[in-house]
Amino acid sequence: MCFMRFPIDVIWLNSDKVVVDIKKRVLPFNPFNRKTWRIYKPKKVAKYVIELGIGNSDGTEIMDLVEFTKPH
Repeated sequence: MCFMRFPIDVIWLNSDKVVVDIKKRVLPFNPFNRKTWRIYKPKKVAKYVIELGIGNSDGTEIMDLVEFTKPH
């Protein structure tokens, strides 16, 4: 996230692809703004991380099951 230029939503999934944590509006790193000097970790063990544009995680909740599919 060091070279991001816009805020994102982050979803962490466990090995069963169940949502274990969500963080909304994660700000991009800015060396002049100490509020952005953070390391984000999920509250529980996670295997997968999904980064989305702001608002795209709306409706997603802890314990939701996420399915990965191949594009057609």
